[in-house]
Formats: sequence, structure tokens, C-alpha cells
Amino acid sequence: MKTITPHEAVAELARHAPDGRVFLSAGPAEPLVLHDAWRATPETAAALSFAGLFIPGVNRLDYASLHPEARMELFMLSPDWRAGLAAGRTRVRPLHYSAAFAALVAEGATAGVFT
Repeated sequence: MKTITPHEAVAELARHAPDGRVFLSAGPAEPLVLHDAWRATPETAAALSFAGLFIPGVNRLDYASLHPEARMELFMLSPDWRAGLAAGRTRVRPLHYSAAFAALVAEGATAGVFT
């Protein structure tokens, strides 16, 4: 198995999932090191839509803020994501946690990051 750096990983996601939906692990499994890599190379987050079962108060990173063209999909809102919502780059779909997971599975994603 090939090992790559976080910066190489976000570049690969940008190359293989342009304009796509990227499912991210959330809760305590959120890939913080990849968020840092996206923040350092914001062009790799352009046109990506980040989706996951983000938990208010646990997951505080705003993926919609990584690039003006980045988007984020949520099922619960937190003040941490208010700026993206106000800018129209964050979509909130109020669903029960189990229904939210079912919706993510049914809709699919272009790529996924599981930690």
C-alpha cells in the first residue's frame, strides 16, 4: 500500500472528485489533518461539497470556509457553521441522526474519507 501525505491526499481528492461530493468521517473520527491540508492549499477544496454527520460542539471546522467555491452539507446547525449558511455555501437538512445517515448512503458521494 502506498503512503501519501495529507497534502497529497487532498490533491488526489481534488483531481478525482472535481465538483464532487466528499463524505467525511465526523464525530471524534473527523480527519483534522486533512482540514489543515485543505486550509494550506485552498484550491484543492474549490468546488467540493463536504458532507458528513457533523456533530455540533464536537466537529467545529467549517469546510465551506476553505474556499469561496467550497460547500458543506449538514443535518444539525452550530454557530461554528453560521458564516457558511449566511453566505449560501452551507446547506442544512434537519433530519434525525439515523435518517441523516440513511440519506447520505442513498445519495452517495464521489469520494469518501474514513478514519
